Amino acid sequence: MTAFPYRQNYSKFRAYAHVRQYNCRTLMPTHLYFGENEFFLTRTIKQLKTHTLDQQWANFNYTEYPPESKETIPQALSDIMTPPVGSGGRLVHLPNSTLLGVCSKEILLQLESILPKIPSTNTLLITNTHKPDARNKSVKLLLEYAQVKEFPLIPQWQTQALIQQARTLADEVGVTLTTDAYKVLIDYTGNNTRLIFTELEKLKTYALGKTVNGDMVKELVSESAANSLQLANAIRLGNIAQALEFGDSEALLQAVRLINI
Repeated sequence: MTAFPYRQNYSKFRAYAHVRQYNCRTLMPTHLYFGENEFFLTRTIKQLKTHTLDQQWANFNYTEYPPESKETIPQALSDIMTPPVGSGGRLVHLPNSTLLGVCSKEILLQLESILPKIPSTNTLLITNTHKPDARNKSVKLLLEYAQVKEFPLIPQWQTQALIQQARTLADEVGVTLTTDAYKVLIDYTGNNTRLIFTELEKLKTYALGKTVNGDMVKELVSESAANSLQLANAIRLGNIAQALEFGDSEALLQAVRLINI
């Protein structure tokens, strides 16, 4: 897959691979977000919605177009040129959009015409779990006008990077862990960022301002989290016998979520 043209200019934020920002132009009304880290992707989308919309007028000014409909793209491109109702801005969201694939000539011409003319009150947000192919003409156009942010998922075997990310999240939550506690936490949660954050919030409630050690993590972090992680690994490796050892319904559901992240 072709690399993105702004790769050498991206800014790295706190905690390894929270966000990679490829294009730092300001006041650009088009945003392209992609990546497998659903936790940070979802949170950044919420932040953009909060920044763009007046909550009293959000029902009128926020539209999310599902990728299934053939009319999605024309409707979205028409909507993004419509002034917002009331106060605040307008936000048009295209999740997993076909706009990132091979588009018709008509759509490409429309996109080329609209992108430079989007009103400053409006924001076009395109999101995808996978990295778009920069060889597609529509993606090339978007890269010229969009603020691009990537939300990569830290590989499960990069333990130190995961611990560093957990430290940053712990600072955000407001809980202090010992070095061994971080190691135990990552052993239980792997690279599931949402699960790490949830368990840190649980640990904060229990700790009551005290430093959390490894034994506390073993006691409080649910065994189902560890079982789900082991089950997900077994499924990935095709180890059916091992998967059956952790095959209760709750662990199975969590394992499917882990595999799909």
